[in-house]
Amino acid sequence: MKAGQFAFSLLIVSLLLASSNAFFEDDAYIEILPNITSIGAVATKTDFVASILFYANTDRCQYFAPTYIKAADEGHDLIKFYAIDCDKLAENETDLEKLPACKPSNRDSLPLLSFFEPAPTPFDPKSGSFALPKEHYYQGEANAGDIVQFGKDLMPAFSKVVQTQQEL
Repeated sequence: MKAGQFAFSLLIVSLLLASSNAFFEDDAYIEILPNITSIGAVATKTDFVASILFYANTDRCQYFAPTYIKAADEGHDLIKFYAIDCDKLAENETDLEKLPACKPSNRDSLPLLSFFEPAPTPFDPKSGSFALPKEHYYQGEANAGDIVQFGKDLMPAFSKVVQTQQEL
């Protein structure tokens, strides 16, 4: 290998390594969540099904990233897509304690894809508190169509059965 080819190869590898942690930075339909607080806000304050991908700078996560991007492209009209970088989250000990999935010891389990189904009644007037959405771990095939279908299956029914004309 010539010196020029080696330098070019080294440049390409270093660029790939530098950008490998930014899997979703340029995607229009995937919002990057910066911390654990933003996860709670997403999970509790949406009327949509929310999908959150927990990822790190691993080969498995790099391999899965294009699938998640394709799923977001196909399902963004019905599902909100989010991603959180566990490597960045690990920089804050407090956040890391609240989210065991991102602990370094669980790194081999990533990527982890969770869906949050909106609560049927977001606010409970009796208790005066907001109902929590139900979390569903995605364990299906790693293809965009199945991921989108899983999210669609969690969508609430926005319809009401009416018995009389007055109920309209």
